[in-house]
Amino acid sequence: MEIIEIGRSKKLHYSFPEHQHGFWEILLNTNGNGVFLAEGKEYEFHPGTILVIPPYTPHQKKSNDGFLDRSVFLKNFRNIGRSGVKLFEDDERQTIARIFDLVEQFQYGETNQKGETEASITSVLGDLLYQVLVSYYNQSKKKDIRLEGVIELMNENVSNAEFELSKAIQSSGYSMGYFRKIFKEMTGQSPVNYFNSLRIGKAKSMFQQYGNSRTVKEIAYSCGFSDALYFSRVFRQLEGISPQQYIRTLKKEMTPEDIRLVKMDTPEEFLNDVSE
Repeated sequence: MEIIEIGRSKKLHYSFPEHQHGFWEILLNTNGNGVFLAEGKEYEFHPGTILVIPPYTPHQKKSNDGFLDRSVFLKNFRNIGRSGVKLFEDDERQTIARIFDLVEQFQYGETNQKGETEASITSVLGDLLYQVLVSYYNQSKKKDIRLEGVIELMNENVSNAEFELSKAIQSSGYSMGYFRKIFKEMTGQSPVNYFNSLRIGKAKSMFQQYGNSRTVKEIAYSCGFSDALYFSRVFRQLEGISPQQYIRTLKKEMTPEDIRLVKMDTPEEFLNDVSE
């Protein structure tokens, strides 16, 4: 998942006007208590509150005492559970805050320019943000041992082209329809899409590691796809670009146009705040 930009408040805010962005936003509140408003709902926030905001979702914040926060903007993020805004709390180790720190460290590097190495690392960190937030979501739900068993089998067989997901689901003892229902309620994805996401995640890591030294076909086979064309189709469905285009983005530095896009549809006050 590509991280486009990261920013943090430089001054105390008491209110922030309604606005929206063209990308996914992960908002981490660092100081102050207040109310976050979106989709006709109110969410109370305090230090450690995390809000996951889909693209083009109008939202605003209010606080009597003032607040500070940090934001990460991403491409190709996915819903966690049902669609819409999600609220989480960072854990005692402040895992999300620590990932934000790493993103800030590698987003631009020492020269304030995002090079090939930094782009690869921040892409991995984007995937890590998603996985940690999914784990927070799953912890908030009642665990189903049989469902967890199928997920464990998925993780163990990411590289196994002979693995049959339908047989794994049957082994749970649930009907296919019921399993799909409870699986989507827990993960926000169908079993097939979830499994494909695991495989494509591994493929992205391999592209980042090997670059052009391995062919797309070799990477596809290493990630459990016996058909390279099907692999390319699934990759495009999940990432919005082809594997070849993804490889090229790993070598591409962030251009002024990339930065302009992440700032579109954002209030002037926010832009000035982030750029200071």
